[in-house]
Amino acid sequence: MAAARHLRSGLPLLRAHLASSESAAVAQISRGFASQPAKPTGKEIKVPEALYGGTGNYASALFLTAAKANSLDKIESEIKTVVEASKKSPLFSQFIKDLSVPKETRVKAVTEIFADAGFSDVTKNFLAVLADNGRLKYIERIAERFVDLTMAHKGEVKVVVRTVIGGPGASGRVLPPVTGRSWVRVVVFSHCTGEGKACH
Repeated sequence: MAAARHLRSGLPLLRAHLASSESAAVAQISRGFASQPAKPTGKEIKVPEALYGGTGNYASALFLTAAKANSLDKIESEIKTVVEASKKSPLFSQFIKDLSVPKETRVKAVTEIFADAGFSDVTKNFLAVLADNGRLKYIERIAERFVDLTMAHKGEVKVVVRTVIGGPGASGRVLPPVTGRSWVRVVVFSHCTGEGKACH
């Protein structure tokens, strides 16, 4: 009975010790794809808008890492380059979507390709994490969401303007479409909101 009482009194201490050692282990593992541990700067970097789902989580993680490295613009251009390469090269596109390629091969190939291309460590490590987790096939959507975050960080607003070309005129009669053009023209531009942030 005394032993049971002694054991019960020690359980909270054991739970506290396990929780603290577990959180330290999780913190070490969840350091993610950062090449070096982040140095405390005194000011916390936050994601400008909450994104949900797998692609949102990856885009948010990339944003935080790029912001801590103070290289948002560089990372944005590198990620856009990867997306363009996947659109232009059918072989690369097939490679990133093919999950039958062993994980080790995918990670090694991605690391070597982007190291030779001169990409930053943040981008290389991020792409290696995507390859390791089998998420390279979502790079286009992750890039779109990352760009949305960088625009929100800069105070820019994406505006889509749709106009009809060759549709019904003011008189109600249908105008012929302009040869070689579609019925709808989409113009995308950004505008700084001027909320105390520098416009680029």
